[in-house]
Amino acid sequence: MNPRTKHDVLVKFFEKNSFEIQEGTNELLVNGSEEVLKGLLANFEDHDFDSLFANTGISDTFRLVDGNTISNISIFDSKDRFSKSLKALDQKKDYLIFDTKTKRHLSWIESKAYKSKNWDNDDFFFTNTFGFKTFLDKWIEIGTNSNTSEDDFTFIDYYNLETGIFLLTTFTQKIQFKIPSNFSNDDIDLSERVNLFDGCFSADSKYQFPRFFKKNLIDYVSGTPLDKRLEYAFKNLDKIYANAHLDFQVYLHGISIENLREEYEDFKSDSLMPFAEITSKLTIKILSIPIAFSAILFGLSKTTNSVFQIGLVFSILVSSIILNFSLKNHFLDLESIYRLFGRKVKKIGDHKFFCDNDTEKEEIRVIVKHIQEKLNYAKRYIWSYFTISSILFLFICTYLLWPLIKTINFSYQLDLRTITPENWAIIFQLTIFFVITSFQANGFIKNNKKLKRIRSEFNLENF
Repeated sequence: MNPRTKHDVLVKFFEKNSFEIQEGTNELLVNGSEEVLKGLLANFEDHDFDSLFANTGISDTFRLVDGNTISNISIFDSKDRFSKSLKALDQKKDYLIFDTKTKRHLSWIESKAYKSKNWDNDDFFFTNTFGFKTFLDKWIEIGTNSNTSEDDFTFIDYYNLETGIFLLTTFTQKIQFKIPSNFSNDDIDLSERVNLFDGCFSADSKYQFPRFFKKNLIDYVSGTPLDKRLEYAFKNLDKIYANAHLDFQVYLHGISIENLREEYEDFKSDSLMPFAEITSKLTIKILSIPIAFSAILFGLSKTTNSVFQIGLVFSILVSSIILNFSLKNHFLDLESIYRLFGRKVKKIGDHKFFCDNDTEKEEIRVIVKHIQEKLNYAKRYIWSYFTISSILFLFICTYLLWPLIKTINFSYQLDLRTITPENWAIIFQLTIFFVITSFQANGFIKNNKKLKRIRSEFNLENF
């Protein structure tokens, strides 16, 4: 009979017959008559009742002579009691945890986990427990070897075989770890923790990485109770390993953390300042528009002199063209600053330290995102100023031409004799404005496309 079939027989038996585990000895006491127990044993090869069970002196209650194991399957009445047997557990053996109250089971048979259909969670109960047991065994192995090692560096400085206490020291710290008597399981997969621990001592590290792992391990668990430190370290081994790996990469690439922080602050300041200056200048220009517009309207309302009005429109035309050319310069400044920023970001991204530690780019990504927002704001300011100033110029021209516009009958051909020389002057300036602003608008569109090409060139969106 294979182990899985034996397991199913035991589950069906305990669904009808109760049992209990004695504290201290972990002996299995089965409640049932001799005939019932013999009927159970008839399913197994080792079916000698007298060699397996002993009388307890209580009617229909028998004690299992071989502790809590029937036909090579060790039986427990709770997860807690199973975890308390941590030191004796063996992943190659078979186990049955049967809850006598709920009649549900959780089992490990032939290195596979099984459970009742109504048993929720605990998908990783056995793998986590055996993983932690392997983790402890490795600590014991390393500690035992360290006691006789003559190497300059040992991960474990001393292991007391009698008390089960490990001593780890660095230049500035000293801490103890004690082998726990049980393992409090979490319903998350911890199977990779053992592989991570093994990876700390690979030949590629040239005996340097364990130093960083040791330091980070001590820092991480120092606030945890003595008998809980190994369990806490095992559950958080991924975080400890990540911290140690980062420190090790910094060491390999000769990077100073302090210098890195200073360079980051300088990079942040140098990148944001030019965009802030451009945005500030554009904001002042936009805020000046209402004031200038009010002054122009006030001047127009105080005079009917056509020569003065034409001169005022001409001065506005020249000012608008000059200011729009200054907007062009702002766009060119944005291109230069953005390209320089892209080169800096690419240089950072190509650094081997950041290539090996992609998560460390996060703060740089924040700056890239912030710069992108600043760039978008600056472009909006430029387009806003260009649009508003153009609309205001058209409004003033329309205001001056309104007497003419009111007389036009669009059903008939316009009588050019009704257009005064003053009207022709304004129309001529308006035509010049349309031609020049069209070229300027087309230039802004081209500049905007260049900014997009720069972003693609340095792959800023996917940094």
